[in-house]
Amino acid sequence: MTVAEQIGLNIRKIRRRADMSQDDLAGTSGVHRTQISLLERGERIPRLDTCIRILVSAEGDARCLVDGVGWQEPVRWGQDGWFTIVGLSGPVDLRPSRSEGDG
Repeated sequence: MTVAEQIGLNIRKIRRRADMSQDDLAGTSGVHRTQISLLERGERIPRLDTCIRILVSAEGDARCLVDGVGWQEPVRWGQDGWFTIVGLSGPVDLRPSRSEGDG
């Protein structure tokens, strides 16, 4: 599971707890329904403003959004840290592959 997939799963849980369809959430948050679908499937990682709009609309708690996602501190100075998924071992690379994105 990737970080995007875990956050997508969390968004889906938040929406369902609010007893909202994707259309309902889109209408109240101003985030297009197709974007919500992409987020829930883990195909995109939401920007902070999108997270806030979804959380406010679904009356969700910010902690629920990142449930299951952790941060591994670097071992040595100058190394990059990495995100981890609770229950998985090893680093999770957040960089898009060369085939993704605009480049």
